Amino acid sequence: MNPTSTPKPSRQSPRDTKSTAKGQKIRSILIKKSDEALTRAKQEILSEKIQSKEALTALEYYVENWKEAIHPGLMNFAAEAVGGDSGKILDLQVCMLLFSAAVDLHDDIIDNSSEKYGVPTVFGKYGRDTAILLGNGFMIEGFASLQKAMERFSPEVKKEIFKTVKSALFEVGDAHALELSLKGRWDADPEEYLRVLEKKGAIIQAEAKLAALASGADRQQVAALARYGRVLGFLGTLREDFVDTFEMSEMLHRIRDECLPIPVMYALRDEEAKVKIQATLSKRKIDEKDLWETIDVIFQTEGVKRLKKKMSYAIKEATDSISVLREVDAKLFLDGLVKSMLEDL
Repeated sequence: MNPTSTPKPSRQSPRDTKSTAKGQKIRSILIKKSDEALTRAKQEILSEKIQSKEALTALEYYVENWKEAIHPGLMNFAAEAVGGDSGKILDLQVCMLLFSAAVDLHDDIIDNSSEKYGVPTVFGKYGRDTAILLGNGFMIEGFASLQKAMERFSPEVKKEIFKTVKSALFEVGDAHALELSLKGRWDADPEEYLRVLEKKGAIIQAEAKLAALASGADRQQVAALARYGRVLGFLGTLREDFVDTFEMSEMLHRIRDECLPIPVMYALRDEEAKVKIQATLSKRKIDEKDLWETIDVIFQTEGVKRLKKKMSYAIKEATDSISVLREVDAKLFLDGLVKSMLEDL
């Protein structure tokens, strides 16, 4: 989940330049805050001895293109918001990065994604088998890093950390399994898919909770950040679906190999809009004019308007959840981050 993804249409989308700049600033801050953890994660996975030349080449290719990360930055702010030292959560940041990489590699296989934003994936460049094995390697490295990270905590905190990570990974896996039944379906129930997207928020929830636990936060603070992370993760997955609606290549890939973006699912519940959308998206060749005419239809439907209103309610829920935290800069950043989820959409 990328909570600060920005629509990149080839002509101007319904967004405001000022809000776009704000979103990019937030993203830049998170990337900078994540640099140390990303560097460590790369070093750890590359330090493993791999005899297979193809597997090693694929690993080096993935690491070379693993240029941006934002989740460790979010964990830093969560730790700082409860008075913690962000430097003490580095090992946990690294293990969550490794788990995310594993999920990313396996997702590309499931979604038949040979490239993302013009860059070949490991699956697209080196094939299915290599991508599976590399994903497995990242998962194993993640658990090794988790064991190391837990060494300095009390037995009670260790137990809660492991339980949190295990729960998040299983829930995200379950979400992807549920998603399989919705692939390629023009009649897919958007409410069912909405529940899938909500479950995908488990990773961000876990990261925020881990940062709080590692910082010695009290139960109320841990619960507040866990709830905040859950809602932020949910909003981030929703935002990515909105972004994919604006992207020609992503939209076509979603039609062919994945679930339709959720704004499209909701728009298809409108019978008049459904006729127009299906007529356009079922064409053998869709040009830019077709896409933008379809986007206009999608965003005029009541279902999409209600979805955006639901996102507004979720933002309020997230900001309310962290109202118990002290008014420090980190809390203000978290507040601004979740409020940015509706910008440009």
